[in-house]
Amino acid sequence: MKEIKQRSQVQLGQHLLMLSWVVAFALATNAQTSRPSSGVLLSPQRTTILSPSCQISQLQLRIRTGNDDLRGGGNNLNVEIHFADGTAQFANNVNKNGNWANNSINTIPIQLNRPVGPSEIKQIRLIHLAQGGYTPPQGGGAGMLGTVAAPIALANGVKSEDNWDMAEFQANGIGNNSHSSIPIASFGLHRFTGSNPSLEINARPNVACAAAGQVTGLNFTFKTGNDDLRGGNDNLNITVQFADGTVQSEMNANQSQRWADGNTNHVSMVLNHPVTLNQIRQVQLQTTFQGGSGGDNWNMDSVEITAFVDGKITPLATSGFHRFSADQSGPTAKLLTIGVK
Repeated sequence: MKEIKQRSQVQLGQHLLMLSWVVAFALATNAQTSRPSSGVLLSPQRTTILSPSCQISQLQLRIRTGNDDLRGGGNNLNVEIHFADGTAQFANNVNKNGNWANNSINTIPIQLNRPVGPSEIKQIRLIHLAQGGYTPPQGGGAGMLGTVAAPIALANGVKSEDNWDMAEFQANGIGNNSHSSIPIASFGLHRFTGSNPSLEINARPNVACAAAGQVTGLNFTFKTGNDDLRGGNDNLNITVQFADGTVQSEMNANQSQRWADGNTNHVSMVLNHPVTLNQIRQVQLQTTFQGGSGGDNWNMDSVEITAFVDGKITPLATSGFHRFSADQSGPTAKLLTIGVK
């Protein structure tokens, strides 16, 4: 009887211990899942709130035309901006019916309907309205109708569909700080025709704001001496070389325009990815001079290169006098390399 009583006491103790474990587990579970009277979770989910300084409120498109212009008039360019949430914003006739001449560079600001994080822009679509048509003869031309010259008058009224060569496209996001420019998307040569009127350009993956101390853009200040840069087909290309072996070029930096004797001209370049100052190794200036009896020469008195870092201008490199010609090497070479310390 004594052994039976002891065994019962042990079993009772085990049951009580197990019951206490169950109660403790239930209380712990209830503490994690139940809502207090305030209705707020004890351990709320963390949500990432994008800093206002890391948002963009405007897209700035920089589009360079190649050897076939955008006609304008009824032949214009529409832009669609597609966001990660499936919505889109439309900007029609961004050239405002104007002609974009061969080799011209055009900058178009598009104000966003709402500030967004740079990675929220997923795609930019360009739509070229290549419209043909027929304009009846007017004035003196109308008098030719019914004569042997009628076919010529009628042919002059026919307008073919416009074709347009886009040589380069760059979209940058402009943040709350006017100096903050974030590369969103880019593209090279594309020919728009009546049968191929649109182009979809995907945004860069993992676009982010520049970190503290990173360079977002470069500015070049050129002083011309007593021999001008002619422009037209005689132009200047700029190439920046980075420590990782990549390069970024600004082709036709003078936009085919003449840089006159004794003048100062500025060129800005937004970097396609932010870098630290020590990641910029060198800058190359190269002219497109062909030589010959009518070839161009250019006396560059000096160039000053500065960097945009944290919204401030920081000196990067300078170079003094150089006479550019069509020579491949020597003191008047068409290529000048400027090291960055």
